[in-house]
Amino acid sequence: MYMKSFLFKPEMLKAFVEGRKTLTSLLHGLKEINENPGDWYCLLRDKLSGDYLVKCKITGKQVIVKPRFQVGDKFYCKEGYWVDSKWKSHLLMPEWAARYFGEITSVKLDRLQNMTEKDAVDEGVDYSTGHADKKEWTRINSFIDLWDSTNKVYTWEKNPWVWTYGIKLTAYPVNS
Repeated sequence: MYMKSFLFKPEMLKAFVEGRKTLTSLLHGLKEINENPGDWYCLLRDKLSGDYLVKCKITGKQVIVKPRFQVGDKFYCKEGYWVDSKWKSHLLMPEWAARYFGEITSVKLDRLQNMTEKDAVDEGVDYSTGHADKKEWTRINSFIDLWDSTNKVYTWEKNPWVWTYGIKLTAYPVNS
């Protein structure tokens, strides 16, 4: 069976393995509604499929958006790896080379700026991410720096729609 993967920045993979990262936010499958994210709102979630129905305030158009993962799905974490005495890119890492595996514990569609301080902690950021010397620095500020370093188009300021996944570290999923 095909297993999907996650690609974390090295410091986020470390946080996941250490149990400090239990939440991750992703943009996949939301390009249409993120062209003008403020024009859309969520109508309902289908509890059976996990899909969401969103509607445009301007045109009335309705779109079904589908999460890449569902609760209970297993995944492996991509990272650089050795094969035949050669270092291989994390981008092409196959499941068999993975050291770390996880499971999806929750799925939610939300706007990025709805993140709370607790969510930022669960995303695995700490005060060392960003400018910890500032008096008013929060974990959310650290998350914003992390988010904007990897998402140049859909920045924090644009407040895109994101899939927020609860995640947990697991052993290799035999019979998945």
